[in-house]
Amino acid sequence: MTTLIRIIMVVALVIAAFGFVITWKTIRRKEQEEMDRGISQTRVKHPILANPIFYAYVLFPIAVFIGAVVILYYFKTV
Repeated sequence: MTTLIRIIMVVALVIAAFGFVITWKTIRRKEQEEMDRGISQTRVKHPILANPIFYAYVLFPIAVFIGAVVILYYFKTV
């Protein structure tokens, strides 16, 4: 891989990991506070899995990696 692609992948991974940790800590802190009424039972039972932000933190680095591989492959063949 080229150096630029590696740098971009590392930066994206660091940003995603930092955001994941901050979100995780925020959710843990909010669990101690009173929750809003009217929340679905799924969200009450699984506050982590029912949070769509976590899906974004998982899918974003995967999308960046796939994009980097596609760009690398494209520039190798051209």
